[in-house]
Amino acid sequence: MHMLKRLLFSGLILSVLLSSCGVYDYLERKTHQGAILSSVKKNGLLVRLRNEDVKIKSMRDYGKHIEADNLEAEITKYNNLLLEVMEKAYGFSAVYYYYSCDADAIFKEGDYSRVMNKDLQPANFQPEGELGVLLCERYELNLHKWDSKRMIPLDKMVYPKYKFRTVSFILRKPSIGEVMHIGIPIMNRDFEGLSG
Repeated sequence: MHMLKRLLFSGLILSVLLSSCGVYDYLERKTHQGAILSSVKKNGLLVRLRNEDVKIKSMRDYGKHIEADNLEAEITKYNNLLLEVMEKAYGFSAVYYYYSCDADAIFKEGDYSRVMNKDLQPANFQPEGELGVLLCERYELNLHKWDSKRMIPLDKMVYPKYKFRTVSFILRKPSIGEVMHIGIPIMNRDFEGLSG
């Protein structure tokens, strides 16, 4: 009887410690992420490409043609790099693309005709379940989900992961190319591990 009381007390203490350390929260998040990734595996991953036509047009209207040309070149370089690295380093699921200017039409209105394939041609895209959306922000790639009202970043689904960052990443902001070349292969491995 005394042994049973000790076991129950030890179990209670262990349960309190695990919940206070966030272990249950972590396991719940991991389970939820696994469900999202199962949907991504089935439906494909939506990747946002940059588009700033309105800003570029405004620059040109005000005679800032050099700035507009520079911004246009930067956006083209960014989009081409993202397309190239996704093609080379990501194989977890099908990949679809959309321009940032089409986000409201796609997510709020459900107009999937604006979703494109890797050749930036209209894709036959009709998702069945939660959408996984890859956004590149603040020198990181973040996996998000659309919850019918807004984009929600998925906790711990940020790449490149901090543990893999080099000293040079800490001392300076990484270039977008470094983020993509380092982050996307890690992301692909994580997706495989978390979904299975």
